[in-house]
Amino acid sequence: MGKIADNERIKLKATFCNNVAAGSLVGGAAVPYVSFFQKIASHQTFSLTTPSEWSAIGAAILIAFAIAIVFRWEANSEIKKITD
Repeated sequence: MGKIADNERIKLKATFCNNVAAGSLVGGAAVPYVSFFQKIASHQTFSLTTPSEWSAIGAAILIAFAIAIVFRWEANSEIKKITD
């Protein structure tokens, strides 16, 4: 293929990786907050008194952020492959 087609393929892969990174970042940050406020709105008891509940939420956030970092790093490495 030509240089233009190869560059477009690289851009598409980088865009995909960047979108996965953004999605996991938003999901990892927003989902715990949304579930917390949803339980408050429905008048359910929501106690974070046990360490296991805090660690589960923290682990989910850290995993989502780690996925975001990995995919963002992959997007950056793909962009560096573009030739003039």
